[in-house]
Amino acid sequence: MATRVQLGTPLPELFASDPRDEAWATPLEQFYKVEVADFLATMVPEAADLAIECRTSICKIDFVVPNERVTAAFSREQALPFGDSFAPWNEAIDGDPDHGHVGVYVFFTPETRTLDEIVRYFREQYAGRFAAGLDALRAYYDQLERERAL
Repeated sequence: MATRVQLGTPLPELFASDPRDEAWATPLEQFYKVEVADFLATMVPEAADLAIECRTSICKIDFVVPNERVTAAFSREQALPFGDSFAPWNEAIDGDPDHGHVGVYVFFTPETRTLDEIVRYFREQYAGRFAAGLDALRAYYDQLERERAL
């Protein structure tokens, strides 16, 4: 996989070419659906249409926000502890001038691919990164955005 990324394979193509491992993908999608939805409820409450799809070594997480919130949502999603290798992205929605997609591709190596390891890492990192709670993190990001707007 790393070689394909280094050769410049566009991420959507890389994701599409990764076969699905049903036994691994389904429980990971369920785990991420709960965790990301809880995070977005506080950090990006205007997010809608959360979609999560995992394959064999890649997951794609995607949601929709109003265009004026794309930059903020893009920044905030990167606080989530997806692991060592992830690629955040955003793009316009064809036919919808008011909304955009924000998402992330999360990559897994065979060494980090076990569901137990992913869940353990995510929960440990989440607890450490957000020790003061998501409301405090949201207040921090809100303040940064206000300062940037000045």
